[in-house]
Amino acid sequence: MNVRKYWGFLKQWYKLIIILSLVVGSGVYIINKLTVPTYKATTTILINQARTTNSSQDYSALLAIDRLAKTYRELLLQRVVLEKVISDTAPGFSVDRLAKNIIVEVVRDTQLISLSVEDTNPKRAMLFANAIVKEFMVQNQFRQANRYTATKQSLQEELNKIQEEITKTQSAVDNLKIGETDQLTEQTRLQTLLAQYRNSYSNLLKSYEDVRLEEARSSDSIDIIDEASLPQAPIRPNVSLSTLMGTLVGLLGAISIALFIEYLDDSVKSPEQIEQLTGVSVLSLISLGKKQARINKPLALVQPYSPALEAYGILKANLEMVELEKPAHTLMVASSNRQEGTTTTAVNLAVTIAQSGKEVILVDTDLRQPNLHTWFNQPNDKGITNLLLDPTAKIEDYLIPTDVPGLSLLPSGPLTTSPTELLSSKPMAALIEQLKGHANVIILDGSALLPVLTSSLLTRYCDATILVVKIGSTRTSDLKKVCSRLGQSSVRLLGVVLNQVSKASLR
Repeated sequence: MNVRKYWGFLKQWYKLIIILSLVVGSGVYIINKLTVPTYKATTTILINQARTTNSSQDYSALLAIDRLAKTYRELLLQRVVLEKVISDTAPGFSVDRLAKNIIVEVVRDTQLISLSVEDTNPKRAMLFANAIVKEFMVQNQFRQANRYTATKQSLQEELNKIQEEITKTQSAVDNLKIGETDQLTEQTRLQTLLAQYRNSYSNLLKSYEDVRLEEARSSDSIDIIDEASLPQAPIRPNVSLSTLMGTLVGLLGAISIALFIEYLDDSVKSPEQIEQLTGVSVLSLISLGKKQARINKPLALVQPYSPALEAYGILKANLEMVELEKPAHTLMVASSNRQEGTTTTAVNLAVTIAQSGKEVILVDTDLRQPNLHTWFNQPNDKGITNLLLDPTAKIEDYLIPTDVPGLSLLPSGPLTTSPTELLSSKPMAALIEQLKGHANVIILDGSALLPVLTSSLLTRYCDATILVVKIGSTRTSDLKKVCSRLGQSSVRLLGVVLNQVSKASLR
């Protein structure tokens, strides 16, 4: 498909493309305008991992950091945290709704976690984001402290007991009366016991401090790097972007629909396509409008200055050129199916040739639905069927003069029950030969070639055939079948007349 074909495609479907693009774009715009805007508040925290004896940053350590960040990401969404936040910030707010509006992300290759809260109320979004992080920090600190609470409590109880013993022993030492032998012995014992208690107290106190040090060393800490601020603009809907995207979707949808219709439509669309399918040239492009096609009168009589009439003159001239080597006295005008302009072409071509000074006989060979006589306001009470059924009939008695000098009409005559047998019979072949003696050119208006065999059989008795193709209507498959059928019958196909052509249809 070259640039001209692309341009022709757009010109044919531009209304659908514009309308669908506007409809989808307008629909998206209205929907976005009616949608309640959503705001987003984000806070960022830093996870300080507990110090360990192994300070190397090997793969295992990095993996541990990554897992720790992911663990905190899940812990931030704990129901107990959200319930406490709602209780302090917005009583009555749904926990499930809040959980759906929270987005927690681990910043790649860092120990940072960003927590975002989306809400239709910008202030509430900010309060939730900050409150969740702070409540989580409190609960995380409490949770880590609980790991050593039992040990510290046990050591504290031992320290308290020993302190009591030290106090009691020291009091006993102070109450002894110095000078007596037995008192000296007791004093020595108490002093020894007091030293033991103090030594035990010192050891327990060291163990207690070691536990506290280990607690501080093995506990992770969380720092707020960036608190959430009040959102100034909604994150959605983005009316401008959404409308643009909707318009583009409508545009692409319209183009897709048009392409799909084009794919399903195998009708003939250009002279080049016809020449490729038939192997013969296009003799003329008839720009006959629908209104002109319904007139059912020769254009030379009703519209003598019509551009379409000029196109029939071009058809006549091109026929004379292709007939230089072998003139065609009998010419069949046929089409693949009905309503493609066969009769219109036959009538106007016959009129054009007659106006050039030749004697022409226009024959209606459609014995099923004849209408050629209506073009000249003539009856159809006699014609071909009479000549074929009555061997004694004379052609001169059945030829009807027309208002066009040099043009005579031979109607189909009364309808018969066996049109195929009549037209394919030897009398029909003899009749065509006899008609040659009454005029320079015999033009036969044939019926459609595909629905019935009548015209296909009749083409064998003619010198040549031209095909009428209606652009945008005649199917390429039908055109191939017609050409194949004519080729099998060794029919001389002079060319194709492209009917009902417009600038928009040529692409």
